Amino acid sequence: GGQFDNIYLHPECTTATLENLFEDVDAYLNINYGDIDEAILRRMEQLKKPIFSFYATHKGKVDQYLFLRKEIEKLEDAIRLFSEIGANRFSQSFKQEEIFDISVMTIDETLDELLATEKSLIRFGDGEFNLMTGNSIAYQEYQEDLAQEMREILLHADKQDNVLICLPEIFEVFKGNFLQNKDSEHFWKQEMDYHGRFFKEICQAKEYGSTWISRFYIDNKDKSLATIQFEKIKALFADKDILIVEGATTRSGVGNDLFDDVKSIKRIICPSHHAFSKVDAIQQAILDHAQGRLILLMLGPTAKILSYRLSRLGYRALDLGHIDPEYEWMKMGAETRVQLKHKHTAEFNFDQGIEFIEDEDYNSQIVADLSK
Repeated sequence: GGQFDNIYLHPECTTATLENLFEDVDAYLNINYGDIDEAILRRMEQLKKPIFSFYATHKGKVDQYLFLRKEIEKLEDAIRLFSEIGANRFSQSFKQEEIFDISVMTIDETLDELLATEKSLIRFGDGEFNLMTGNSIAYQEYQEDLAQEMREILLHADKQDNVLICLPEIFEVFKGNFLQNKDSEHFWKQEMDYHGRFFKEICQAKEYGSTWISRFYIDNKDKSLATIQFEKIKALFADKDILIVEGATTRSGVGNDLFDDVKSIKRIICPSHHAFSKVDAIQQAILDHAQGRLILLMLGPTAKILSYRLSRLGYRALDLGHIDPEYEWMKMGAETRVQLKHKHTAEFNFDQGIEFIEDEDYNSQIVADLSK
């Protein structure tokens, strides 16, 4: 800590010495990753002293000037300007860039929209963001044509009348109105910081549905709404003939009552990993069996592509990935992610230790198996 004589570290300050520091400093850098006493931020706000933060390290409900870690030079420029012109002129002249000026519907608004219309559904989450920015994920290797097709879907989200395109409800995290738990909040701040420019450039629509409509239990702080929300989900396919398109280990609805209200089920089984390599064959199998059926897709990033293509061909396709483990967790009252013994579990991406239960109903529903 000896390099700069005008920067103070205060790991063990008394309240009195801390108050002296508040009076002496001109600004506060809120850039460490650990927790911080929000009272410190509130005191700086009372003293009308600016707080500079990264999106990844932002804490509390106090107004802060926010920057992307990849663009640390912009933070440096802002501090330099502040030191040159002083607090009053800085607050008048410096405009916070709105990187995340993005509006996302609530889970219930999204479900109600799907119940009131015949729209298809495409949900984008962290896996898709990583692929679109050039990285592989556990169950889908990076392929440029996959990434490009997803980018095109997102870029033209506002032009899709018959498709509801969804993003996670993460943009409230900087206003202190975040639905999910602390671990999720920390994760999404990091993701948003990393993908900031991507969101700015690609997400141009006025409003999106909520990606969390099939992920509203395990990470939510308030789990009491999940029962009613699952009733709405079930109403989407009640009394319908459905076609489930899923990975070999997904086995949606097996061992639970998720699909007890449907008229009939057909299933197309796909590879659990890197399904995009067979996307055209999967699409053809769907077209062979889709007549008169609502199509439900649980197939990672490949589900986005298929849902979009199928909607263009006049079918209704709902991308409802992870719905089954979330339903299982809700039924067992789980507080943390419990690995399911007999099928795929969300976030347990390598499917180790699964022991399939022989299920005659499940086997009889399979009309095509492309998993080999």
